[in-house]
Amino acid sequence: MKRGKDKLEDLVRRAQEGNEPALEQLILSILSYIKKLSNRIFWVSQDAQDACQEILIKVIKGLPKYEGRSHVKIWVCRLATNFLLNAKRAEVENLTFEEGTIHLQNGLKSPAYDGPERTM
Repeated sequence: MKRGKDKLEDLVRRAQEGNEPALEQLILSILSYIKKLSNRIFWVSQDAQDACQEILIKVIKGLPKYEGRSHVKIWVCRLATNFLLNAKRAEVENLTFEEGTIHLQNGLKSPAYDGPERTM
């Protein structure tokens, strides 16, 4: 049985070769991590879901360029973080005081942070 790192690397290699089930399995393997990152940056659930979809598209489009110089999860984290920071920056630049207050109130209603992702 392959370890987590080896399994992901194998899924990436097979997905790069056009294996659709491997691509689907890869996406399922990283989806919860991307969702958690998106939810930490965006307080509005719909915004987090939209960001998650955009990140998955970036991962899929970027797979042919992935060369394996870093672990798959690190590569995904970098794509996700760059996207989320740019998206959040754009959101904040267009935010009014009233909208910021609403976002803050909604964020305070979110479940408490329970620590880093254990599966990553």
